[in-house]
Amino acid sequence: MQSNYCMALSNYFVPKGYIVHLILTGEKLKILKGNRLQMHLSGSRIYEIGKWDLNKIEKKKNQIKARCEKNGKKVVLIGTDITKNLTLKASIELGKEIYQQERKLKIKFDYIFVAAGTGETHAGIEIYKQLNDLKWNVVGVSIANRIDFFNTYHKEIFDLYKGKIDASKFTINTSFVGRGYGKYSQKDIDDILRIRKDYGLILDSTYTYKCFKAIKRIFIGNKSLAKINVLFVHTGGTNQRFSPPYI
Repeated sequence: MQSNYCMALSNYFVPKGYIVHLILTGEKLKILKGNRLQMHLSGSRIYEIGKWDLNKIEKKKNQIKARCEKNGKKVVLIGTDITKNLTLKASIELGKEIYQQERKLKIKFDYIFVAAGTGETHAGIEIYKQLNDLKWNVVGVSIANRIDFFNTYHKEIFDLYKGKIDASKFTINTSFVGRGYGKYSQKDIDDILRIRKDYGLILDSTYTYKCFKAIKRIFIGNKSLAKINVLFVHTGGTNQRFSPPYI
């Protein structure tokens, strides 16, 4: 329901004249908000099918495809995994940009933290680090998935790079998943709003706040780590207006 990928398809394809059909899974929202609201406002045609069921998704997809073709439309079927290689390539370039900024600023980062949804952004930075023999500790903070999900993806990367990448050195922290994707507490909201008010740093509850919370828990207040340089990769997210009920 809060897919960044589906939201991006809505916002970029509809204005170009495409008719976008989105099959969404998950619990139906009583009040539209976040990415789900953006999808609605874009004019995309949305089909909510409840609980994730691959057979049900395929059936619905084929029904939509057949109906569109009957009406003379050309159909392109796009799965969410189409972004994997694109995001991975862009994130390797991000690693290069971080390295260039290090040299320009004459600073060396000891740790790089980034939110990990499906893991491509974290993996891209780690790949650049390994290929260039850098000393960064690249930490991906999972926002929903458990470690077995990332282990499977890292094996794919290992196979893709034919052993040039050591997948065992990929670091994913799963301690901040909480109750799952997009779930937050009143305490989280209070912290997000306080950080925004005191420092002007805008965080969203689904991605960047969980990553930032990991940095706070691990580093802040630990005087022995005072000289360590930590880079927080802010990957964006929804600029939320929170409303009850909170989870």
